[in-house]
Amino acid sequence: MTPHKYWRLLFQDNNGGDTIEASEIIFSTHPNSLNLLPTNSNFSGVMPAKNNEKVFEFSTPFAVGAYSFKAQGANAPKAWRFEYSDNNADWFLAHVEYAQTRWQTSETRHFEVALFELNLTINASIAVPFLLLFIHDLNGELILKKDVPNGTESVLMPNDKAVCVTVMQACGDRWQAGRYYKSGALVLPKNPTETPFYYRNRHGGISNLLEPTWQTNPEVFTPDSGCLWEVVERLNQPITQSPLVPKRKVA
Repeated sequence: MTPHKYWRLLFQDNNGGDTIEASEIIFSTHPNSLNLLPTNSNFSGVMPAKNNEKVFEFSTPFAVGAYSFKAQGANAPKAWRFEYSDNNADWFLAHVEYAQTRWQTSETRHFEVALFELNLTINASIAVPFLLLFIHDLNGELILKKDVPNGTESVLMPNDKAVCVTVMQACGDRWQAGRYYKSGALVLPKNPTETPFYYRNRHGGISNLLEPTWQTNPEVFTPDSGCLWEVVERLNQPITQSPLVPKRKVA
């Protein structure tokens, strides 16, 4: 275990309240260790906007192997990252949590500083650069939902418990009447259940006021006023695999 000078907790989400609050924050060198490390003990901040984070940081050079804090109810942290740095500029992930829910009154939870990696091969679409990833525990509770790019090979997890993984294509833009579409634009029909295909515009133009009759033969184009659509690929059904077990990631 290597000592690092700077450490920080980046709180990203709570359990539905207006603020994020944690008290009696304690760091130690090892799990279940009595060797406690000095730090400020409380954190409170306004609930961050989407894609923002609330930061709790401290700078004392030591090795952290575990930490704990007390929280409760809707304002308890739900998702956060624990990071370290040696220069206060380049930060590295030491631990991550996604779904810490159902906090009881003044409950204390303990976390080991460790990373686990769920190895995946996600490469299921040529029309959509990003796919939707859902990870549930085996009781059905959602742990993680995020957009992942094609070619994703691993996802960081908080522990080595078995999970259920579902991958599905994002539906993308639905066709609209009287809209300018540039060459290369991708759309789905208004009813992708009836016509589950992605279409690419062959040249720029304005679509018709009435939705075209979509051709599903890849060799046949769909005329649409100033646009001309070609079949790219079928909208695939979600793929689910279970159980998958994360492996401990060696730093």
